[in-house]
Amino acid sequence: MLELVPSAGARRGTIKVFRSGGGLEVEFDQTGEVARAQAVREVSYDEALAGLADLGLRTTTPDEWEWACGAGAATLFRWGDESAHGGYPFDHKTGPHRETNLWGLAIGQDPYKHEATTERTIVCGGDGGSTTCGGSGFFLGWLTLATSYRDDEFGEWLASDDRYADEILTRPVIELT
Repeated sequence: MLELVPSAGARRGTIKVFRSGGGLEVEFDQTGEVARAQAVREVSYDEALAGLADLGLRTTTPDEWEWACGAGAATLFRWGDESAHGGYPFDHKTGPHRETNLWGLAIGQDPYKHEATTERTIVCGGDGGSTTCGGSGFFLGWLTLATSYRDDEFGEWLASDDRYADEILTRPVIELT
């Protein structure tokens, strides 16, 4: 990967993103190491799940997502029952919602970053920003990060032909036997 740094016009000490024509996006940190890499191209829900299956993976069921997010917590949010006061989750750059859960997962941190599940009309971890953009109030904006939050109308809209989503986020699962 370090060969990509010079070809992307980057020098050590700078952060640079390299995008290939084939849909690969690689972000290098200041030392020239790969900080993040992802395949970026337009895919449907079915293509995303088929791609996981080709790798021997699948996405979570809604109940598995909830269990993974809560990490066994018996509270409204994975960090407890309280939300921050005076703003929506994206207004707070730090706080318990930005930390990993007890199992080390970065999950349910941003209402705009909903995750697909095995049930096409059920997404978890957010509502695409509907509640926060709708001006429903700070608490409802935080509620989308609750481990068991599900927005039926948003999920049905995402599964419809009218949908618009610029990304499909999923939490890959490997079956253990």
